[in-house]
Amino acid sequence: MPATQRERRITKKAAETATPYATKGRKATKAAKANDEDASPAPRRSARTTKAEEAVPAAASKKKAAATKTTAKKPAAKTKAAAEPAAKKTTTASKPKAAPRKAPATKVATTPKVPKAPKAAKAPKVPKEPKPAKEPKAPKVVKIIEGPLAVPERKERAGEVYAFGSGETGQLGMGEDVQDAAKPKPVPDLKGVAIVDVAVGGLHNLALTADGKVYSWGCGDEGALGRPVAAGEENDIGEIPDSQTYDFVKLAAGGSISLGLTASGQVYAWGTFRGEQAGKLGFRPGVEKVFAPQLLDFPDFQKHKFVDIAAGDNHALTLTSTGLVYAWGNSEQGQTGFHRHRLESGLVPMALKTIKATVKAIACGSYHSLCIDEDGDVWTFGANNFGQCARHESEQVAKPDMIRFPDPDTMRAVQIDAGEHHSLVLLEDGRVLAFGRTDGHELGLGFLRLNHQGELTNDDVFDTYKDADGTVTQHKRTKSSIARPTMISSLENIAQIAAGTHHNIAVDKAGKAYHWGTNINSQLGNGSDDDVETPQAYDFSKSGALVVQAGCGAQHSVLLIEKPGAKKAAPAPATAAAASSSNANSAAANGQANGTPAASQDADGDTPMKDASQS
Repeated sequence: MPATQRERRITKKAAETATPYATKGRKATKAAKANDEDASPAPRRSARTTKAEEAVPAAASKKKAAATKTTAKKPAAKTKAAAEPAAKKTTTASKPKAAPRKAPATKVATTPKVPKAPKAAKAPKVPKEPKPAKEPKAPKVVKIIEGPLAVPERKERAGEVYAFGSGETGQLGMGEDVQDAAKPKPVPDLKGVAIVDVAVGGLHNLALTADGKVYSWGCGDEGALGRPVAAGEENDIGEIPDSQTYDFVKLAAGGSISLGLTASGQVYAWGTFRGEQAGKLGFRPGVEKVFAPQLLDFPDFQKHKFVDIAAGDNHALTLTSTGLVYAWGNSEQGQTGFHRHRLESGLVPMALKTIKATVKAIACGSYHSLCIDEDGDVWTFGANNFGQCARHESEQVAKPDMIRFPDPDTMRAVQIDAGEHHSLVLLEDGRVLAFGRTDGHELGLGFLRLNHQGELTNDDVFDTYKDADGTVTQHKRTKSSIARPTMISSLENIAQIAAGTHHNIAVDKAGKAYHWGTNINSQLGNGSDDDVETPQAYDFSKSGALVVQAGCGAQHSVLLIEKPGAKKAAPAPATAAAASSSNANSAAANGQANGTPAASQDADGDTPMKDASQS
């Protein structure tokens, strides 16, 4: 039946009402499609349907469409739209529906994660029983190499210190008001002190007491005194702090270096070494100078026991109980027996293995060294420009070389000492040999007629001296030297020899002392400043004083004297038997009387001594 005009209007109206579902977006289209699929086929309407009846489904359709639109905005809820009555089919073909567009995937809101409950705290670990601490390793025991030579005992025989000569650097020990002494004078601060050993350096002195204390005085700006010296105290005598704890048995003094030998055979040193060309050399690698005794703990030194020490201007020697010599310090003139320019490395002692014999005694001159071997032969090395090493052909002896005695079959050396350019050798029979420079009468030979050609050399030289007031004077003299060991005929029965820079003192077994050499600073103590060509005796007959020991420096000298019948000094703790003494600071032999000196002075403060040369 053909559709009436009314039916066509109703169909058109229904299509217009459904349009929003196709044009409101992809979500609305999908919802509308779902509503159409779920809706039941609309009942067929009669033509007599009223307008009011038509309005009801239209209103309901709008309400459902609005509800569907609202629901479509919620991404998670897909709500079916209410079914809308379909319009009555007519013969008029409806427009084909567009294929529904797939709605984009929408993330579904996820439920927030519930945080995990915190893990329960672990129970603290029970600490394990601590492992027992490892016991510290015992220090490595260094095996001491024992030898036939013994450490000397501290001497028992005591005396009182007398000094004379120049005191411009306090080396007389008499205060700043006493700058020189032409005769021996007692050192005030040591009056009544039992001194058993003295060591005389270039400008300073050391004294060892019977109970092991060490006193020092003189020039100490480089640490040679072994103690700090405050301004204004340069001329004061002082004790080296805690000196008794070292248990020294022997001392040695050089230019700015000092040494001490202990009863246990260890060596201590203090001060510094200097280089003639390189200036200050130092005390040991990395250490410029020290002001207190310091143990020489070099690896080699830890293996040995030492029995003797000696000091030159700027080098030193030590002797082990096995007869091995160690040398160190300035070696610019070969005085250590090594390379002449060995400087920094020279601060580490090295063994002199070139001496093919067992050494029993050592000594140092200013720039050369001497040794006595077990057969009584003498070895020398170092500067030889005046024949002080008893060699003719060379100005330097780089390695130790044995000298020849006038009578090698009968002459055996027991003590040696040396000055700047000369050497002395004390023989077993009490006689003395000398060789080296002689223009300052260092050899005590006078105008000796020589029997061998080539023994005497002559050149012009200049000696420079500085007086106490700072005045510098220069003296021209003819350089003369004797390289052959020559006997000093006027000396007999000698027990000890001491060599200074250009002068000497010898002490015989009866306690009588002799002096000779340069005397420009009154270092001979004979009351004048005239040189003495041959040995002359001090006359102590007025006081009855005996000389225990002598020591010579550059411009001053020291005597250790006593009065017969004085009380014997308390003996020091016993050690091994004494080895042969070697340097200028050795004590006289054991033929002298024992006792402590009693001070004896004239009204002018001089000792009542009369020089034999002035009689």
